[in-house]
Amino acid sequence: MISALPTRRRLLFGGVGVGLALLVTYLVFGGAAAVRLQAVVPADGAAVTASPAEVALRFTAAPRPRAVHMTVVGPAGQDVTRGGPVVDGALISVAVAADRPGRYRVGYHVELGDGTAASGVATFTVGDGAGPAGEPAEGAHGGHHLERDVSTLVLVLIDLALVAGLVLVLVRRPRVR
Repeated sequence: MISALPTRRRLLFGGVGVGLALLVTYLVFGGAAAVRLQAVVPADGAAVTASPAEVALRFTAAPRPRAVHMTVVGPAGQDVTRGGPVVDGALISVAVAADRPGRYRVGYHVELGDGTAASGVATFTVGDGAGPAGEPAEGAHGGHHLERDVSTLVLVLIDLALVAGLVLVLVRRPRVR
């Protein structure tokens, strides 16, 4: 027996079904393993005898960041970062001039390519550690970037297609005679 549904309607339902199957497949298998922050170097709370030349964030895999903000503040509250962050494989580092003894504070915010973010504050001490870590200098904080990734765009387009299909089905309902 041949189905009573018109051919167009069967094609529409088939297209919506394929779209939903693709969406589920993308959501389940589309993302790679999540990249996570593994360590801050020097470690949070560490006491070092020699001043470090750089502060680094170590990730479980190469992070492919969209935006990176790192600020290191010295004992007197001065910004001691020198230059911008450098991405090298699974390591993101920034050069510092931590030449005075005392406590240093590292503030970081990394927006990863998969839409997640790693942010926080860590401290380390150079020398005997006399004095608290200073407050960040005015303007030392990086701005927050609102960026869109490809997966968000794909999901929005799928949503639009599904809504358009639903509207088409509702508008083109068969007339009762």
